[in-house]
Amino acid sequence: MDTQTTGECLVCGNETKNRCSRCLEAGLDVFFCSPEHQKMVWFAHRAVCGPGKANPPLFPELTPAELADVLTRRDVQVPALAITTESSAARAHPDAVTLANLFELHERDSFEHIAESASGPVNDCSKLPNKPLVLAHIRSACLSGSISSSVSLRPTFIIDQVSKLLSRISTHLVAHGVQPRQVTSTSWWSPLVHRLYVLAALVKLALETRDDTYMALVPRAEARLAA
Repeated sequence: MDTQTTGECLVCGNETKNRCSRCLEAGLDVFFCSPEHQKMVWFAHRAVCGPGKANPPLFPELTPAELADVLTRRDVQVPALAITTESSAARAHPDAVTLANLFELHERDSFEHIAESASGPVNDCSKLPNKPLVLAHIRSACLSGSISSSVSLRPTFIIDQVSKLLSRISTHLVAHGVQPRQVTSTSWWSPLVHRLYVLAALVKLALETRDDTYMALVPRAEARLAA
């Protein structure tokens, strides 16, 4: 762990000079106050840690099953949370729109083109400028139809939760007309994703262990994210 600049530990929020050395190699400051806290969330953070994975964060590619799932849901109605009042879809359907409508309004492209371009390397944004967010919406949509009582035990729990959180954030950005055309080019994208991975790790630990330590860390991490 390197010790030059100062920031908040992603696990507990304490001020620290200790940074993840592998993420630093990728040009990103990711702070952990101790090796113990870094190890605590390593099972999740390792997916986006180090050169080639940290900055911008490298999400898993969309699986054929995930793409097929969202294609079957294209006409399913969803709450119109992200629809601006100026959009024709919002005027025609003030309470709900289809999943296809929602994707088209988020990306300003046809559902067919979005679906065709969603596979392959996630950070290749040549066809979909906000491809990482598209995948987050797809995974969030798939997750909404497969919630179970043992959700914390799903092998894909971390990426599921990160995707759900990113989908919500994107929804609010679109609703206020401030979503960047390409989030991977912004200064806040990589730090945000690392925070979400750590939060998802803490939630998983809290759900699985019911340990008071993890239960206390989750709301603190959520509060820092909202600040």
